[in-house]
Amino acid sequence: VLDSVFSGNFSAANGGALYLDSPTTIERTLIGTSASDVPYDTGAIVAALLAQPNQAENGGGIFDTGSHTTHIRASAINGNQAIGGGGIAARALIVINITNSTISGNIGTDVGGGITTNGTVNLRNVTVTDNIATTDAPGGGAGLNAFGSGSFVFYNTVLSNNVVQGGELSREANCGCTGVASCPPGRMVSTGYNLSDEEVDSCSLSLALNDQPATDPLLKPLTNNGGATETHALQSQLLGDLATSPAIDSGDTIRCPNNDQRGSLRPDDGNGNGNYECDIGAFELFIPRADLHINNVAAPDVVDKGAQFTVVVEVHNDDANSAAPGVQYTATLDALAGMSIVSATPSTGSCGVPAQSVACTLDDMAIGAIETITLTLLGDVQGTYALESLIQAEAGVVDPVPGNNTVLTNIAVVGSSDMAVSVEPIPAEVDQGDVVTLIYTVTNNGLDDATAARLGMVFPAGASFVSASSTVGSCATNGVVLCTIGSLAVGASATIEIGMSADQAGSLQFIATAAADQDDPDGTNNSVSSTVLAIANADLRISGTGPSRVQVNQQFSVTVTVNNDGPQDANNVLVSVAVPTIVGFVSADNCALNGATLECAVAVLAAGEGASFTARFSTSRSGSATVQGSVVADENDPDTANNSMSVSVLITDPPSSGGGCVYNPDGPADPTLPAMLLFALLMLASRRRAKA
Repeated sequence: VLDSVFSGNFSAANGGALYLDSPTTIERTLIGTSASDVPYDTGAIVAALLAQPNQAENGGGIFDTGSHTTHIRASAINGNQAIGGGGIAARALIVINITNSTISGNIGTDVGGGITTNGTVNLRNVTVTDNIATTDAPGGGAGLNAFGSGSFVFYNTVLSNNVVQGGELSREANCGCTGVASCPPGRMVSTGYNLSDEEVDSCSLSLALNDQPATDPLLKPLTNNGGATETHALQSQLLGDLATSPAIDSGDTIRCPNNDQRGSLRPDDGNGNGNYECDIGAFELFIPRADLHINNVAAPDVVDKGAQFTVVVEVHNDDANSAAPGVQYTATLDALAGMSIVSATPSTGSCGVPAQSVACTLDDMAIGAIETITLTLLGDVQGTYALESLIQAEAGVVDPVPGNNTVLTNIAVVGSSDMAVSVEPIPAEVDQGDVVTLIYTVTNNGLDDATAARLGMVFPAGASFVSASSTVGSCATNGVVLCTIGSLAVGASATIEIGMSADQAGSLQFIATAAADQDDPDGTNNSVSSTVLAIANADLRISGTGPSRVQVNQQFSVTVTVNNDGPQDANNVLVSVAVPTIVGFVSADNCALNGATLECAVAVLAAGEGASFTARFSTSRSGSATVQGSVVADENDPDTANNSMSVSVLITDPPSSGGGCVYNPDGPADPTLPAMLLFALLMLASRRRAKA
């Protein structure tokens, strides 16, 4: 996305202006609103559009998701609005590199007025200012906000006047982490030369790294200071301001980009002391001078291997008294191979045959004259190269400020690394609670070494992290697993083993994606998905008790008990009891009669627990009644042999109400019967003796 404007867009979900899910580069682009009335010589309709913010639920300007690297250079993300991440919202496996850009005036109604992420955001010479979070939630940052596994790494960056406006009090919050009063170590990482105006150092700056905490950067209001997008200029007494910004000439010149957000040369002598040092933030202050000097070198910081690119050198003669005769320009590469000068074309004069260096004759330059030299270069070997530009008049001509006659421009050539990831097979099914081991192999099949190689794995809510290790680099987790491999040579591989616990039953999908900083010609092999079915086990056991016999017209009860022997809880337990046809149903606690079946339900029966149900039946005729029951649940039952039960009851007729004897095999014995029999026998014997 080059030289573009996104303004006045709205999304009810994510990404008011841009929704990104693949590698993206954004340069010289405005995303949001313009502070100028008619900033780009537009008509009234376009000017009105540029006054409207981009709005969304998350990422009012940009919502970035997936697993890739996004580059934002020389751009402005201003005046956007969202619940989370007014300017930018980025997810866990995203790496965003922001260089020479302004994040200003964005609003997040929750956190992260400027940027919110649980991925990684690297800021290099960025100005983050005037962003607002309108929330009373604890923690969280208005400028930069990290949540989950999110982290920010910044240097040469200005963090100023980012405020949380919620509840009864407002607080400065250039940086913050959702839900905690101060960010844990490793979430806000300064690598030096940053400036923050907070009294409370929420961005974890360090004086040892040449940071400037609790320091006002003295920024001017957002406006068109030249270039494609608006910037916050730095105040300077040399230009008539009351004070000079402490950001001027206070950056790290070694790691300074070639140009600022406007495309102006870095570094410059902003404080007039004769030393050319980089300014902190997206804006480099330039002080006009009266001498022969290189005013600007417009060069990319990063180029693709094998692609030609252009560097434009602008030369001024600002001497107030005399012309510069016999001006010569020389461009020289510091390496003998890897990058070459293809052509050189001056606006006047001529150039020699280029190779690793080229000399151009610009003829005489009048007072106030401006000349340009257009260089075409080619990088065919991955690496970082320095291009030295030198401008000088003919021998014997004195230059009053020779220090601005030389500019060193660093250009990185990025090659192609085809990152491929594969995974060893995993079981199709596991028991709930088991550990699933996923073994990934990340290979660089490209033509060049991979830098910042990494593997990220997204796992479902039903699984939790157990362990992760890599044969190269290291792994960490916070909502996702991210393994930082680092450098990976051509043909080299790294093996990563990740253990995940299958905490919930159901289909669990694990998605892993490999990436690196280089171009990837084949995106089809960057991701791999593994699915396993986690099965919950609950061993249910059912039993029943009741009388062995009853008489007709008597009621009897049967108690059914179900136990869960685990190991998981049983859900939606259903006990079914068939009512025998020989009896009638009377009642049952916590059960319902469905036709001839009594159904008793338990929503959840925890492992090791049991439940009992008592059913009452009536009798009207003799016979044998068998009460049968069974139990089922949502979970898998590893032993179904104990899932059914039966209780048999014999129903007999009651004793007759007439005379005579009634045979009652189950009745009690009569203790007088032997004595009566003995008396009868004795009487019979006595009568027989009398007759005799």
